[in-house]
Amino acid sequence: MQLLLWFAPLVVVAAAAHGCSEPLSSCEQSVLPSCDVADAACQAALGEHVACARGVVAPAEPLDFKFISVGEFEARYGAEMLLADDLTQCLAIAELWPFAPAKEGFEATARFDTMRREVAIAEPTATDAILRAIVQGQRDAELGGFGAWRQAHGGTIDQEAALDALFAGEGQLFADIAALKTVAREDAELRKVVDVALEDYDELVRGFYGYARSREFTIVQLAGHMPAFGARFALKTYLAQDPGALAGAYARPVHSGAELIRGLVLDAPPVEPEAPAVVPGPYTLRTSQRLGAWAYYSLLARVDPPPPPSSPFSEPYDESDRFAAVAGRWAGDRFDCYTDPSTGDPLVVWDVAFDPTVSLDDFTITQPTLATWRWVERENSLTLVIGFDEAVVVSIADGLP
Repeated sequence: MQLLLWFAPLVVVAAAAHGCSEPLSSCEQSVLPSCDVADAACQAALGEHVACARGVVAPAEPLDFKFISVGEFEARYGAEMLLADDLTQCLAIAELWPFAPAKEGFEATARFDTMRREVAIAEPTATDAILRAIVQGQRDAELGGFGAWRQAHGGTIDQEAALDALFAGEGQLFADIAALKTVAREDAELRKVVDVALEDYDELVRGFYGYARSREFTIVQLAGHMPAFGARFALKTYLAQDPGALAGAYARPVHSGAELIRGLVLDAPPVEPEAPAVVPGPYTLRTSQRLGAWAYYSLLARVDPPPPPSSPFSEPYDESDRFAAVAGRWAGDRFDCYTDPSTGDPLVVWDVAFDPTVSLDDFTITQPTLATWRWVERENSLTLVIGFDEAVVVSIADGLP
């Protein structure tokens, strides 16, 4: 859900008795400024308002605002993120990387540039995007640089997606709260307004489901919609008046997408599954990754999609139930990507660890697949073997305990 409110250029802050450069006497009196974002006083007022929405003190050092052309914005941020060729080949045979991925829409508006550590603006009237960028800029200052913090704590596709989702989701929430606050409100009243208006970010989550089940999008594109769960997590901490939970997600930090989906950040990281498979030569291990519960759910949604409604009058399948079950049962995974140097053929051994106390339907495939699949399912784990050489795939699977 995006709250599209618009700046009126060169208008003073729309708060009774408060000009664009005057400090607010109370965060409950803070309302969304309506002013020219190119003006330094307006930038300061927006920063104060966003800080009030977040329940923090605005950074002593003002954020750096840069106004750039649409062309430069697109050149900076419009490119799709790529992974190593070996990994994309393995993801392709695992049905998580299409041969010709669909293109996503891209709006050249505003964003926080984590590398340059600046609010980059191509469209000065894009209030929602500017507010998100300011929220992220303030968190970036608190972390001492999000990019360096992410590099220090990332390392797997799953955790990097979780860190990005937390950062972007928090930006979404407090930008929405800042945009909603157009009149002075007591905190309790504002929380009620936010609860009703944002509807638990159901629309954003439904968008994630659409990407998860579509074979037209890559796992990287799917990760780009994980902020739906970061926003939902941040919203729950806000409504519960528990800012410590959000701060804790940064301090620990969050280990996996599953933690955001469950709304519970754990002290212990996901388990490292055992490696029971014996892979014959000449296959060489190229990379080992943790993809996460959200990627495993996407696999299920693509190779064993939910049944359509039985009739136009029946209720559709509730994907949230299956997603919650997957996230609840997933305890960790390891995606090992191999390549035969002589042929270039990829081979995947994907081990997934489960919490045996959470029930989930048996793994099955009901849709055509690019490669040969075999698997062994146990009470607390699953091993998938995927490759083009059927004899190799079968022999590896037959050797599994």
